Amino acid sequence: MKWQPFKKIKQSCRYWLLRRLPTCEDLLPVISQQLDHKISLRQRITLNLHLFVCKWCLDYAKQLSFLRNAVRIEADRIDNAEIATEHSLSSDAKERMKRSLTE
Repeated sequence: MKWQPFKKIKQSCRYWLLRRLPTCEDLLPVISQQLDHKISLRQRITLNLHLFVCKWCLDYAKQLSFLRNAVRIEADRIDNAEIATEHSLSSDAKERMKRSLTE
């Protein structure tokens, strides 16, 4: 087995940070807030250090970012004029509805 002193140092640093940083549960709202608006410098530093240490929170942040982008793309697609005209009523149907409402 190969001796890897840097790997042990890296693991020790991560473990030390993990014990001193806020928990995942405390940082999940901050991850969401980061997508909506700017967070303070202290929150950014804490969050980035936590993301350096915690793979699960990093994956969660990536998934949130992906979902946000997907929803924005879908919203832009729905706002497109072609989609709106595709789902509108024909003029014949509009006239029939107007006649039935006036009667």
